Amino acid sequence: MGRSDYGRGNYGRWDDQRWSDRDRYYYSNDRQDSKNTWRNLGILGGVVGIAGLLSGDDQLAAIGLGGGLYSAYRYEEDRKSENRWDRNRYELYRHPSFDYRGHHYIRRERERDGQKYFYFEIGR
Repeated sequence: MGRSDYGRGNYGRWDDQRWSDRDRYYYSNDRQDSKNTWRNLGILGGVVGIAGLLSGDDQLAAIGLGGGLYSAYRYEEDRKSENRWDRNRYELYRHPSFDYRGHHYIRRERERDGQKYFYFEIGR
């Protein structure tokens, strides 16, 4: 199972397959690399924004600070996604269906009080 196989086929752990140490290492490294990239882009955007403010270039300041804020938001989302519970929940609900212990489960959605909720029901 390579790095690009996580979202294919039997969906890995749903059929009680285990990730190898190498797969866990690559998955963890990709997450850390992504987080570092967003952090660096946020710093760069902030520097560009401040340079725009100091030089009096409003367009450069807006673009730099906007990019810095967006990068900071994405960095924070990546940092929060390190939470194992959130990652597992995302992995489960991103698939339209999966097989587990001889049953086929299909993702459904329901709207209640203006909020969208997902749940799984056994397919027929």
